[in-house]
Amino acid sequence: MQREQAAQQAAQEQQVAGMRAEQAERIGGIRARGQAVASSLTILAQQGGEQGRTAAVDTTRRSPKGAKTTQASLRMGSGSYGAGSGANISV
Repeated sequence: MQREQAAQQAAQEQQVAGMRAEQAERIGGIRARGQAVASSLTILAQQGGEQGRTAAVDTTRRSPKGAKTTQASLRMGSGSYGAGSGANISV
């Protein structure tokens, strides 16, 4: 009985050691990928660059009940055809 328990315990310890080695390898890979991403982002941040134009809200032709329109001709909101009627965005 004690021999069986000792054998089971030894097998479990070997299994645990193998799992710890796998976990350490996995964590090492995750850390390496994280450092690669961080260094890439650092390089991109140092290079700078211009940001493209973003959509600005057109405030000149806004009616009190109408939808807000952007310069890219998107209409958002103000749909009065019932709740849950989709994304409510039209181009």
